[in-house]
Amino acid sequence: PAPGAPSPPIALARRAPSTGAASGSSGAIGGGGGGGYLAEGCAGAWELVSSASDSTSSRANELFQVRISHLAVGAVRLSVRGVHSVDGLYDRTGDFDGRPAYQRTELLPGSPGATGELRLLYSNLHGDWRFVEGGGEGVSRAVAFSPDVRAAKPEQVAGPWQLSGHAAAAGAGDASPGVPAPGPPARAELLAVAHLSRALVTVGRSSVVDATFADVFVKGALEAATAACGSAAEDARRQASGGRGLEGSPGGTFGSGALAAERSVLAVDLGPFFTAVQQTLLVEGAPILWFARRLQSSGGADGGDMENAMLAVPSLHLVPNAVAAPVLRHVQKVWEKSVFMPAFPDIFAANYLHSSKFIQVVEEFMTRAERQSFAQSPTATEFRRRWKTQVYFSLRQKEAVKVLQAVAAKPLQPAGSVEQCAKAAGGDFWLEASAELVRVLHTIWSDRWYLEVLYPKMVQLSLELVAKYGKLVGSVADAPDTPGAGWDASSASASWATTSLPVRLSRVAADILQIISALIESSAPEGPVGSLSRLVVGRLPSEAAAGARSGSGRRPDELVRALLDEAVAELRPVVQRLEACILRSAAAAATPQFAAIRGIPALYRMLSKPVPTQASPYVESAMRPILALRQATAAAPADTVARWACQAADTAALEFSVQASQLLESTKLQEASLKRLGGRSTGGGDTQVSDLDKIHIQLCLDAEAFSNSAAALGARPEGGNGLAKLAEVVVLVRPTYEAHHFPPAQAAS
Repeated sequence: PAPGAPSPPIALARRAPSTGAASGSSGAIGGGGGGGYLAEGCAGAWELVSSASDSTSSRANELFQVRISHLAVGAVRLSVRGVHSVDGLYDRTGDFDGRPAYQRTELLPGSPGATGELRLLYSNLHGDWRFVEGGGEGVSRAVAFSPDVRAAKPEQVAGPWQLSGHAAAAGAGDASPGVPAPGPPARAELLAVAHLSRALVTVGRSSVVDATFADVFVKGALEAATAACGSAAEDARRQASGGRGLEGSPGGTFGSGALAAERSVLAVDLGPFFTAVQQTLLVEGAPILWFARRLQSSGGADGGDMENAMLAVPSLHLVPNAVAAPVLRHVQKVWEKSVFMPAFPDIFAANYLHSSKFIQVVEEFMTRAERQSFAQSPTATEFRRRWKTQVYFSLRQKEAVKVLQAVAAKPLQPAGSVEQCAKAAGGDFWLEASAELVRVLHTIWSDRWYLEVLYPKMVQLSLELVAKYGKLVGSVADAPDTPGAGWDASSASASWATTSLPVRLSRVAADILQIISALIESSAPEGPVGSLSRLVVGRLPSEAAAGARSGSGRRPDELVRALLDEAVAELRPVVQRLEACILRSAAAAATPQFAAIRGIPALYRMLSKPVPTQASPYVESAMRPILALRQATAAAPADTVARWACQAADTAALEFSVQASQLLESTKLQEASLKRLGGRSTGGGDTQVSDLDKIHIQLCLDAEAFSNSAAALGARPEGGNGLAKLAEVVVLVRPTYEAHHFPPAQAAS
């Protein structure tokens, strides 16, 4: 009513079905259709039935605007501005899919003369408000659309209008009832806003300015974003109620459709909320950002001249106080009981990541002083405190350890073939435990698990898992087994059985070496070498990665790499123990062949045999398990396999030297005894080769053949190794060998 005019009492009542009218309801002013038993259920238009208003004076007043919660009332005429293809005046034609629908009847002044019949309506089929070409029933030929399902009327659309087939948008709220679309205020209005804001800040009421801007520009966006989040949650509930399971932790799901439905009710994904907020408030051209830039104390984006200095409001921080803080408080208020407690760790981590990314984005629109002030503000501090990250870490730690414990409960048997290897992070592993370790480590540092605030604890957990893995696989080397078992020398192609110790342990060692390779530092930007190291160091928080040194004088990345090196140092002894077992098994198969050395004298004493020209068969028999070791341990890296073969040959050479030394000592004693027993000699004169010389020549031939085979593997006599000792033993009889040895061709002639 006009000021001072009496306001008659008006009752709002539902018409009784039996009598056709409620008691005393004949003097109705307006009536609304479509409802239910609650007034807010009336979704139709309220029509004037009183002659008090002249309905012919303005078609825009034909509806009786009633403010009732949940009542969606659309205007009769809309003015649409922003994109020439849809600009114009639209008159209401009726409801479509339960919401008001309009048709363009006039072009706006100054419009380039766009033609074609357009309708403005909401489509349940597409889930958006849209401008549709043509006057038929079809709704698919959209010119522009906005997926703001919350808006009950087109003038309530908060999101951008997307042009079909184009990336440009018409802006939020371009459809408004009866008035042109809003734009930048006039210079005088902007000066008035700046003057009033400056006055309030001066008297210590800057919070009033922040709250006013938040109410005008932020509140509606938060409500629309909340509705979008609720709509997404409703879709998830409907999807879960259909029996679809939701993905859970590595290696399984959360369970049946009923459990997934319960989870979708309790867990809320804030991704749609923060996405909608950013698309509305944190884009170029957003009104709140436009005001924030012009009211900054620097004078705005246009420079620092006197005219812009008049707009400056010192100590006014709109972006942190009118945008960031209201968003964080809104999240705490609406989702206090469902977001901050990690009842469902996956959703908890996703929401924490969504909020962290929002804070990073909004801080990009702040000055350095604003960022520092916002980081220390009570709102940001309280928001960070509410996240139960320690509880979340405990849950994740138990989950990760449980995975390795489940693997440890099973027998540690390597896969029988390459095709049976377990795959993880692009690698093939012989042990399921190795694959699980890599999977868990990659999961820990993925977006599904990782939280920046927990970086030190995540590093600690990773190192603990590596240590547990080392103890687990190290037990394989302690398993009882008969050295040399699995070597089949009787088959046509002598080889190590797949169940033999060298084959099984070499595959375990190959897994450990692959994990060590992933943990060491590498300059390569990608690839298996250094993959886990890059993953861990790459997650280093931005402040730490900037290069600030710790109390030890090291940069944070150097400390992390040092910790990874310590983890590698714990795994290397395990590899060495496995190597020792492999070499013992190879030596156990090779060294018994050298027992044939003791039978060399019996081949030449008193038998007048010719001078030997070929190595004894035992040399080849001793080398066969060593040569086969390369094929049996091919699962390990090539350089490691070559080193193992060299070490196995050197170990066999050491046993060869012991047997050769004993042979020379025994033959020396026997020759001395024969000479004392009547001056007998084993030779046939100075021009003949004695039996003793033949024994020495045969031993040299054998030693030379073995050394050549070892050299083909890459083994060399150096220091005090087995090959060096073997050469040292036969050097005393080498002159006899060189004096009487002929090449095979000459010996045959």
